[in-house]
Amino acid sequence: MSRLRRVASVAGVRPAYGVPIMRATVGPLPPAVYWRRRAIVLGAVLLGVIVLFVACTGGDDDDKPGAGPASRGASQSASAAAPDEEPSFADVPPGSGPSLPDPDQVSPGTQDGGAGPDGGTGQDGSGQNGDGQNGDGQTGTGDGGDGSGQADGQNANVDAPADGSCGDSEISVTPVPVTTETDRGSSLVIKLRIKNVGSRTCPRDLGAQAQELYIDQGAHKYWSSDTCSNDRSSAVVELAPGAVREYSVTWNGREATKCTGGLADGPVPDAGEYEVRGRLSTKVSAPVVLTLR
Repeated sequence: MSRLRRVASVAGVRPAYGVPIMRATVGPLPPAVYWRRRAIVLGAVLLGVIVLFVACTGGDDDDKPGAGPASRGASQSASAAAPDEEPSFADVPPGSGPSLPDPDQVSPGTQDGGAGPDGGTGQDGSGQNGDGQNGDGQTGTGDGGDGSGQADGQNANVDAPADGSCGDSEISVTPVPVTTETDRGSSLVIKLRIKNVGSRTCPRDLGAQAQELYIDQGAHKYWSSDTCSNDRSSAVVELAPGAVREYSVTWNGREATKCTGGLADGPVPDAGEYEVRGRLSTKVSAPVVLTLR
């Protein structure tokens, strides 16, 4: 036994129980060469595992079975058809969406029947129960509304006062000085012209209490026919359509800041342009320019 150990020792071989499990390098080359070879082999094995894993999982959805052009076309057509699922009037079934009223259900009588020139079955006369063409009064025989229009074609005076007198819209008031240019301090005759511009005969108070002629400049009133006059009489006059009444007063050329004997006795206004206006109760005329030299 001791002899075998000596032979092994001489040959450079260790006993079996002393051999290591794994040697770092085996061969005549430097150890670094063998480590590089081992790293290359390990990398190749790892790359093969990765390639095998990718091949098994299939990678992309386009490579799966059944994901060919037909299935992709079906998904595209389904997505393209999605907006059409929103509601529209073209897809609403009959009777379930907004619609215009049936012309046969509309009562023509609600469209201004009975307002024709003759107050009866005129152009719109057979509105409610006419049996003509859609009740438009051409051949209808209905009652044509209440026929409240005036038969003689006169205009309805919607702003006429309750007492029947002439309204302001039926009356025109115009100041008419005999001249629109005069010397300061001189007398001037001014007329007040009143006309019925309406279409009916009506009464209106044309007395001194309702009339006024005045001269102003801006917001300052220099003279008024009411300031120095004590006449507050009333005179109700029947005015036919187109009837004209004129009343005149004389301005003595002075301001009405002071009165003497029923006449203005104030200072003489300066030269310049002034405005003459007429008034009949609540009806005020447009101004007329008066120049004082």
